[in-house]
Amino acid sequence: MLSRLVPCAPHEQRGHSFAGRDIRPRDLVTSPSAGSTVTKRSLRVMRDGIDPTGSLVVRIVTHPWTTWLIRTFVAPLDPILFRATNGRFFAMGPASESMLTITMRGRRSGKPRSVHLTSVAHEGDRLIVASAMGQQRHPGWRYNLEANPEVEVQVRGRRYRARAEILDDAEKLKVWDKMRAQVPMIHVYEKRTDRNIRVFRLREIR
Repeated sequence: MLSRLVPCAPHEQRGHSFAGRDIRPRDLVTSPSAGSTVTKRSLRVMRDGIDPTGSLVVRIVTHPWTTWLIRTFVAPLDPILFRATNGRFFAMGPASESMLTITMRGRRSGKPRSVHLTSVAHEGDRLIVASAMGQQRHPGWRYNLEANPEVEVQVRGRRYRARAEILDDAEKLKVWDKMRAQVPMIHVYEKRTDRNIRVFRLREIR
C-alpha cells in the first residue's frame, strides 16, 4: 500500500499518522461506536455519514489503474523490501507503522508465502482485512491463514510469531466501523464485490 496515501493505524504511545502526516493528541478522540481512539475527522465521517470515497486520496488509491499497478508490480516487491529493511521501507518509500508483512505456510505447497498489508491496531493486537482490493475472489492468503494460522509478522523494527484468528460475522461487526474509518478504501472495496470480506486478528505468541 502507498504509505503517503494509505491512512495508518494509530500507534498506542508515540503519536499517530494519517496519510503520511503526524497527528497530534488533541486531534484524537475516543469513539464508542468504533471502540477505539480515532481521528476527529474519521469520527465526523462516521457520525455524519460523510462518504469518504469522494476524497482525492481514496480515488487515487482505489482507481483501477492504481489497483493494477499495486497488484502487478508493488505487491511482489513489498514483502522483500519490508523484511530486508526491518520494516522501514517498502516499494513506494518509507513505511508507516500500520504496515506489516505476514509470512505463512501455503496450504498446498507448504512453502513460505508472504504478503504485505495495512493493519489496524486493536486491543494490543493487529487486525488485517482480506479485501483483495475488492476483487470477486478471496485472496489466496486468506485460505493459507485458515489452514496454517501460526505466522511470522514483520513490523517496523521487529519480527515476531503470531496466531491468526478469523473473526466471525458478529466479531467483525464490532470492529468494522473502526476499520472503515482508519482504512477508508474499504468503502470502495466492499462496493466492488458481494463476497463477505473476512477480517483476521493477529495475536502475538508470547
